[in-house]
Amino acid sequence: MRKLVAIAFLLFCVLPSLTAQNLCEDPRAYATGSFELSSYDICHNENIRITGDEKVQDARYYFNYKGETYEMAYSQGETRLDFSEYMEKLKKPSVFTVIQVGKVDGKESVACKKIKVRYMDVPVYSYTYCPGPTIKLEITIPQHELNDFQDYSIKVNGQNYYTDALTYRDAFTVPNQPIKLHVTANGSPKTCPATSSEIEVPIFGGGRDWDYYPEITTLTLGDDLIPRMEITGQYDQTHTLYRYAAGANYNVAQAVKTGIKTGDLVSDIPPSLDKSYCYFIKADRVACVQMQFRSAEICTIPLKEGNSANIKENVLTWQRYSGPVDYRAFTPSGALSTSSWMEIARSEENLETKRLLDQDVQYVDKDVDCSKKYCYRIRLDHTGHISGANFQSRSYSNTVCLDHRLDLQDPPLGLLVSAEEQDNIISFNPPGDIQYKPVTWELYKKEGTTFTLSQTEEDVTKFTDEGVTKAETYKVRFFDACKNESPYSGEVTSVFLSEDGDNILDWTSGNPFDGSTISHYEVMYVNSGETFKESAQVNMHPVSTAEVVTEGTFIVRAVATDGRVSDSNPVRFFVRGALFLPNAFTPNSDGHNDTFGAKGSLTSIEKFQMDIFAPNGQKIAEVTDPMSGWDGKLPNGLLAPTGSYFYQIKAEMKSGQVLSKNGSFVVIH
Repeated sequence: MRKLVAIAFLLFCVLPSLTAQNLCEDPRAYATGSFELSSYDICHNENIRITGDEKVQDARYYFNYKGETYEMAYSQGETRLDFSEYMEKLKKPSVFTVIQVGKVDGKESVACKKIKVRYMDVPVYSYTYCPGPTIKLEITIPQHELNDFQDYSIKVNGQNYYTDALTYRDAFTVPNQPIKLHVTANGSPKTCPATSSEIEVPIFGGGRDWDYYPEITTLTLGDDLIPRMEITGQYDQTHTLYRYAAGANYNVAQAVKTGIKTGDLVSDIPPSLDKSYCYFIKADRVACVQMQFRSAEICTIPLKEGNSANIKENVLTWQRYSGPVDYRAFTPSGALSTSSWMEIARSEENLETKRLLDQDVQYVDKDVDCSKKYCYRIRLDHTGHISGANFQSRSYSNTVCLDHRLDLQDPPLGLLVSAEEQDNIISFNPPGDIQYKPVTWELYKKEGTTFTLSQTEEDVTKFTDEGVTKAETYKVRFFDACKNESPYSGEVTSVFLSEDGDNILDWTSGNPFDGSTISHYEVMYVNSGETFKESAQVNMHPVSTAEVVTEGTFIVRAVATDGRVSDSNPVRFFVRGALFLPNAFTPNSDGHNDTFGAKGSLTSIEKFQMDIFAPNGQKIAEVTDPMSGWDGKLPNGLLAPTGSYFYQIKAEMKSGQVLSKNGSFVVIH
């Protein structure tokens, strides 16, 4: 059955783990990767080295991992740890997760490390501008793992303030003009050599960059279709999360979670997991009434697999993104710009991004290589401003992974090896219940104790192994249209026939049937256009010289318990003639043993002469018809008396073989 990896609907009402899908928190489905960093506490302009990753093949490193799937992390990762893109934008210290994805002994592997990145001498802090009759600038230095300094310096418009408190929060009265702010720290276990410069805090107004204005920076739907949101804002300020159905007016929004702080990862269970909902947060402030401290909306995008009977295309569908009915309704200065993209991660390939149109509700990925796993997600980028603050936010759909790769459990069926002349024919059938047609078959032949690949063919039901000179052992397997690999079949061994030079047929006893055993053998031979068949239980058989008078063609047929048959190679040879003489006879005309003559390959004789001699050596009879014999009479017509006599036979067979035989016998009256 086709695997739909990324959608799992939540059927219970307990809040799931906030790290659902996070490979760093739950890597049990993967092998354990391995790497170390030269440092886990660095300055933003430092370089770090990777060590200890020798056992991981095809390793890639993705900086700032936030719960993406293995495929997404691999497709966005680099063969080296490259976080220059983040460092160029970094103006404040942050903690990042580095993920390594690769393979260990052929199995996909995961390893994660947390890294602290410091920005010069700047601690983790936030500020908030509060307009009004008295303009206030609030500054907060929170308790944070990167705030391990001895003391802090705060300079507002050139005036210095110092604190060595573990946490700090204060408000400064400032004029209605751009504000010069410089927050630094001293005495950290990790000291960065560079020093920071003061920044300019803009006055309130449209289109300004307020770094700590409340915002849902990222909304991501997990595999369980539960939205998870990253929140920014002023530290130690609480917020309330609001939700409403996409396409409705924002004023019907309901508060769904309170007490949210900057840095929290917020989760919500909406009324329907397969519908789109919009969210915004609002700071719980009472001292600054002239600003809403309300974020822009960001809405979910539930993504699902569409219908397609073609394994060469993948279809994704979603609800058209609608967002708020009237974005300007809650703020005269509101503005919004959106752009949406389909991100595609293929097995062991870099991420591909394709632009979507606003009206799109379906994406068809054509010319899919079904031997690879494809993961899809929609990324919607929002930019604009609200309440005078610029914002940038991003909504990710859930990741849908479509995988035609199957772990085939059933081997080929009905494997049989049978000979034609000096060639072995190895026939087989695909298993009955498979999703994709087998297109490539492989024949493996045993050499010594190991099997080696002998032949590869497309769309076949048999292989021919030419010029066989001994018993051979085979097995097969197939690859389907999506390059899924079947298990190997069982082993089969050909029946190889030979003759030992004395009219004895020998053949190998290996089993030519997969899934059955040998019931018995049938020895078939052709003589003068007639076919004879005899049954045999063991792997040898004497040729009947009474039936085969000259050249014979012989085949041994193995018969399976399920009725299938396997023929050996044919063997042709001239049958060696044989004559047998009794040691006594009784010429008394009673109808039993009345003549003395040869027995055996009589029909194979071309010329024949048997001479009979008396005890004194005198020739007393001559026989030229091998089918008759000596009647016991002397040349004078009388019966030879009781006693010992001698014979001498010379026979020329039709095959050209000459037989000579002599001996004695007794006449009894």
